[in-house]
Amino acid sequence: MPYEPTFDIDFSTGAAGESLVLRAVGHGSKVEVKHDLIAVETGRVAVEVAYAGRPSGISVTQADWWIVVLSPDLFIALSTERLRQLVKEYRRRSGHVKFGGFSGRSQLVLLPLSELIGLKRN
Repeated sequence: MPYEPTFDIDFSTGAAGESLVLRAVGHGSKVEVKHDLIAVETGRVAVEVAYAGRPSGISVTQADWWIVVLSPDLFIALSTERLRQLVKEYRRRSGHVKFGGFSGRSQLVLLPLSELIGLKRN
């Protein structure tokens, strides 16, 4: 194998990533999976915070990890704690909550994909 000047850094970064994924999907971690198949089109992921006036969704889940399926071959995974923080910060800044879902009784925060994956737009 030829010398690669950043192999040690790349290897440790890869190992850390593998460890993160194993923590998310293995050894008793609870995972909640949601589908938002129009998020790519709208640029926002709908995160339920209440239903019929009662806390629900991200507000009450006991999952350790939250996965949002965006298409049949694309998903985003993040810790439930991180998603709760993102939703809280976005609600504080924007004050924006929408009612929707099948019955129109779900209280949703439409979190921009750019914030969900940590990109900032100017």
